[in-house]
Amino acid sequence: MNICNCHTDLDAYLCNIPRAWREGIVKALCLTLATEPLDCEGVRDCETLTSLSPLTLNGDEISLTYTNEKGTVKTSSVELSNSIADSLNDVDPQCLMDEEDWEALNLSEKFQAIIDAHCECCPDTTTTSTSTTTTVCYDYYSATRHGCDGFTGACIQTGSGILVAVPCGFINVPGTYYPDSEDPETFYRIVSSALPGDAIVLDTLSGQASCDATCPTTTTTSTSTTTTSTSTTTTTTCCPITDADIELSTTTSSTTTTSSTTTTTTEAPTTTTTTSSTTTTTTEEEPFTFQVQNSVATSSITDVTPGFFLITGGAFPVNDGENLIGTHGDEASLGITVSLLNAVGATLRLIVNGSPVDTIVVSGGTENFAPVTFVSTDIVRIVLTPS
Repeated sequence: MNICNCHTDLDAYLCNIPRAWREGIVKALCLTLATEPLDCEGVRDCETLTSLSPLTLNGDEISLTYTNEKGTVKTSSVELSNSIADSLNDVDPQCLMDEEDWEALNLSEKFQAIIDAHCECCPDTTTTSTSTTTTVCYDYYSATRHGCDGFTGACIQTGSGILVAVPCGFINVPGTYYPDSEDPETFYRIVSSALPGDAIVLDTLSGQASCDATCPTTTTTSTSTTTTSTSTTTTTTCCPITDADIELSTTTSSTTTTSSTTTTTTEAPTTTTTTSSTTTTTTEEEPFTFQVQNSVATSSITDVTPGFFLITGGAFPVNDGENLIGTHGDEASLGITVSLLNAVGATLRLIVNGSPVDTIVVSGGTENFAPVTFVSTDIVRIVLTPS
């Protein structure tokens, strides 16, 4: 390389270097060449003098070795645990635990405490001479609502897609019923995470596996009275049981009619008594227009959305061998989503008036039927069967 004009030639040669750096490098080189001319051999000797070793890791210590132009070797090391521990000095443990408990923890225990607390929004407390205000962090979930059936005394699902809020750090146990903070006979089962909004706040997080035990026991007592008149010939006829005496259940209703006739004839010195009894029992199935059935072992149908139906029997989840029934209204181009558990490979069908309108081989946790139109008198069934 021939250099006639030091600044111009070097600036052109180093054109790929940013200008702010290039100008300083060119000035330094030109000054050096002016005072101490160097040949190429001298430059190569200088290049081979300095070296920097790769980083090495020994336990939690990182080290590197540097050799300068004079051949002096220096080694620098940094302990990772000390550096990380120093970064925790700025953490305020008051949102996690007492100061003494915090200081007693080792490094890994402190990090685990931060993770467990899920404390991105620690309570913000403002204290004055008269009052204290605390802002509590909440997580939001979509849940189904459950309550007591006044007829059967069982706890059934009464709603879905309910937005609930629980304090941050809450850990949900799937299948658990959490009580309403104000109504002890209303429970919520968490289905999935949701965006914040106008939600029902659940402060009591000690849930239970079933909500049936909280429903009051219903006892029905019927009293029968028979009146007998004495005469030469007596006839007594018992009237049919009224609607109030009919026992109600979730899926069937029974009507029992008893007719009893007694005739007594007295002639001296003999008495003849003739008794006849007739009992007729009729059982009929309670009508429904919506049904969910599951016959796949170990699987569950956990929800059907949107909630276009009113449940009259059963509850979610619908497990193997169970079914849920209810009623619905008129719907136009309704898209139905079914949430499932352990059902991959099974067959999911949407049936209207006995005819399949859509069939899906389950491949995940949720499946969507094609939009369908039906009226309130149509029988709509969702059926999960083995493939």
